[in-house]
Amino acid sequence: MKKRTISNNKTERKGIDILKEHFPNFLVPTKEQKIHVLNLMGINRKRFIRTFDGLLLKVERFEDIETHKDFEFIEVKNTKKTLDNFPNGFFFGFTLNEECLLRVFDNFSLVFVNVESGVFTNPMNYDEYDKLIHNKRIQYQINFKK
Repeated sequence: MKKRTISNNKTERKGIDILKEHFPNFLVPTKEQKIHVLNLMGINRKRFIRTFDGLLLKVERFEDIETHKDFEFIEVKNTKKTLDNFPNGFFFGFTLNEECLLRVFDNFSLVFVNVESGVFTNPMNYDEYDKLIHNKRIQYQINFKK
């Protein structure tokens, strides 16, 4: 299990690095920056702090953010699998919190990245994501008390 987590973290890091290369305004926020934008949006920070991977800035610097129009939340989904018609066939996990923010906020987007080929989608909103869905199932992840 630990090897899988390390592998997943490396894949996620590669996907983020690809976006940083292609979007100079892509920022991986610090914990404090995440708290700031969640507070700005009126979003519960304890529940949603891990719900996005980055921000696409529409202003020069993070410090220039004043409203939700100054940035876009980005949730990155990565794969190593070769897909003939990318992103068709992409298989990924998606939390209820992620889908909730995607559905509710017009500045929350998904980006799909193939870390092997460096191919990625443009940021997509809920309607674009919903049109691509072939099959969707809900799975609960449970932790018992210690």
